Amino acid sequence: MRSGRALPVSSLAAVVLVLAVARSAPGAAPLAGPPRNAGVSVYLLKDPDLDTFRAAELPLADLPLSDTPWIAAADIERYDVSAHCFQLKRPVPQPPSRVSLRGTPFVVTADGQRCYLGTLWTMISSFAPPQGVPTITTLGRTGSTDLVGIEGPAAVLNDARLFAALQRDGQFSAGIECSLDRVDVLPAPDGASIRYTFTVRNRDRDALYVLDTDRMDYDYVRRYQLGIVALVSQDPGRRDVLRPNPIRQVKELPLPHGKIDPAWFIRLPSGESITRTATEPAFAAVPPGRYRCILWYGYPAYSPGFFAPRLTRAERERPDGRVWLGLLRVDHPVLVKDPADPHNTDF
Repeated sequence: MRSGRALPVSSLAAVVLVLAVARSAPGAAPLAGPPRNAGVSVYLLKDPDLDTFRAAELPLADLPLSDTPWIAAADIERYDVSAHCFQLKRPVPQPPSRVSLRGTPFVVTADGQRCYLGTLWTMISSFAPPQGVPTITTLGRTGSTDLVGIEGPAAVLNDARLFAALQRDGQFSAGIECSLDRVDVLPAPDGASIRYTFTVRNRDRDALYVLDTDRMDYDYVRRYQLGIVALVSQDPGRRDVLRPNPIRQVKELPLPHGKIDPAWFIRLPSGESITRTATEPAFAAVPPGRYRCILWYGYPAYSPGFFAPRLTRAERERPDGRVWLGLLRVDHPVLVKDPADPHNTDF
């Protein structure tokens, strides 16, 4: 499921650069029909039978929008640009009509300008979303949520007009960035273990609570598919993707699936960082070669889209900060040497 996710914003410098771009792009499409509301809004289309594939073939300016937004500017508490997640003041209902197996399109606007076409998507669809179209995954859920995440190409999501409107209205959240600093592939009886060091930095103006692997059993890291999830071969002619080995559970974890311990999170003041070293204990055997090591870091059980968090709003919104919600993919080059080859050198 995660292999198709685009890399979220991971640097405040990139955000600042985007905000410096002119807020009004030449030829920007104005809203047709709905009032020119200030701020960022998300509109569904007026025609419920128009699916995403057909909408993507039409000019953005020609799409007939609903008279009122699904998510209005007044609904938004903040938008985290590192996770591309709307955090809303109150829950909004999932659109009442069934999400089409070919996608239910929406349009994101900023100050009366259409920024991009996106799609609501259900995981029961046998289709794949149109390439390059940002996606809110419904996962077949119903009800309401105060968290709505979007996944898609950074070039589309990092729209200067959106960021400028959010910044002006006090809804812009820079979030965090994560770097994978060092990776060591170590021999193990049934394959390999991977020791890795990573750093998490708070780029937001507010204090954030972030996941601290030192505060949790590593089996929970594995349960939520975080940590080192793959080594991808970079050698010519190879397409190897190596992953952690399944581990037969020999001890009972106190928390059932779907539960999160608030004590796993550490408070990170604005501008500060933490560096942690952890070990993935049971990885597939790693032949000599060059690889990209993939790390997933974020909120346990986070799934971009229309999702229900495992912590309550009161647990997420704390008096001295808030829990960061999102998922970041970072990578790092790794060279695994052949002990029998004296000519192997490091990067």
